[in-house]
Amino acid sequence: MLIQTRREAVGAWRRLDRRTRHDLLNSRTPHPDPRIAAIAAAYAGASLGRAAALRRAVLPTLWTTLILVTATVAAVVVEVTSGSKTGFTILPLLTVGAIVVYVWRLMRRQIALTRMETLNSRSLPVAAPPPMPSGTPSGGEPLVVGYDFKALRGSWALSAVLIIGVPAVAIAIGRPYIYIPMTIAMGAMAIFTIVSTARVVARRKTPVLVLDSTGVSLPHHDFTVPWPQIATVRVLPMPRGTGRRGEHRVIVFVPVDNQLILQSAPPKLANSMRRTMGYYGSPIVVMDKGLSAGAEEIVHASAALGGVQAERTGAAPTP
Repeated sequence: MLIQTRREAVGAWRRLDRRTRHDLLNSRTPHPDPRIAAIAAAYAGASLGRAAALRRAVLPTLWTTLILVTATVAAVVVEVTSGSKTGFTILPLLTVGAIVVYVWRLMRRQIALTRMETLNSRSLPVAAPPPMPSGTPSGGEPLVVGYDFKALRGSWALSAVLIIGVPAVAIAIGRPYIYIPMTIAMGAMAIFTIVSTARVVARRKTPVLVLDSTGVSLPHHDFTVPWPQIATVRVLPMPRGTGRRGEHRVIVFVPVDNQLILQSAPPKLANSMRRTMGYYGSPIVVMDKGLSAGAEEIVHASAALGGVQAERTGAAPTP
């Protein structure tokens, strides 16, 4: 089943019954019916494309504006009718809560679409050159990918500003119902930042990823996946991710058999891979943010060393 446009993908998706759509969005395995799997992959690709990204940027803005206007009108009505300023007191909390819920649901939807596309993409016939066979010998140089501390400085600086600045501003306002939740949230963020930074520092001498003639290696776990077990490499956009090399990307190595990878991985790594599969539909995922090599370098190394071609989200269906 060849789906060439976004309209065709959306139309085919809507013709599926509600139960099937729900199962596809929540499944951790490819759909057994190739036709339905192709529809799911095409719809997910269309929903994650550039046009959909623009809608994801516009909709939260409109939603936030609607919430602010509605909450403000409600607060004014309460004050006019009863003379109470309670509405204006709880207005910030209601607004922030509504925005958080909306963003959380939006993120869950994007994760589900990404996972659905990765799992079912093999059933989507796309007009493209045939991929090189995996495991093709090559004289390419191995690619060793480690942490780039210069790239991580910006994230650490932003975290420091938020951790120190937000509670300071909230305390300056002098309202406990604002600064207490803010201080707790920023305290949790501080703990997360310290733990993640300590992990990066502890692993600074160990590469994150190594691509060579044998396959894809994760040196920290002493685990290697041979090239014949890698079907393709998918490059996904990373929301709001921009660095000195340009936009950040998520690189998904799609195995021929996910379960085979999980069974051969060490127990601790296998548990982590299962969680990763819940997000991306694949156990081997790398984000190039904060790494010494970008997505394009990793993709080129995969093609040169293993003959594995890349797929890019949203490339098949067009608006």
